[in-house]
Amino acid sequence: MYKKILFIIAMVIIPSLALQSYAKEITKDEAIKIASDRLLLDGLSLEGVEVTYDEENKLWESKINKIIVLDNIAIFGIIKKGFLENYKIVFFQFKPPHRDIWVFIDKDTGDILDIYKR
Repeated sequence: MYKKILFIIAMVIIPSLALQSYAKEITKDEAIKIASDRLLLDGLSLEGVEVTYDEENKLWESKINKIIVLDNIAIFGIIKKGFLENYKIVFFQFKPPHRDIWVFIDKDTGDILDIYKR
């Protein structure tokens, strides 16, 4: 009896795990929507904000050395989390006096990994 139940469970769980590994990455539009929705949920107004999808994270890579020098402690928290291999970034450039915001999103699940405010 238990063997049959375990077999049925295995037949359901194993294929679903295999399908998850072949899940497609979220799109540019999905990443922007996820990041925007999160900031709106946090009570920020995005009116007049320049929103940039950071294609292949090149904008972040070009800024990271400058940010590390200026703001070493804040950026260290992001780096040590170890998600730098599997993420997409949406950059929100606010007009002064507000800070710029980088939203890191898991490229497979769409989960927010971190938010860096500068």
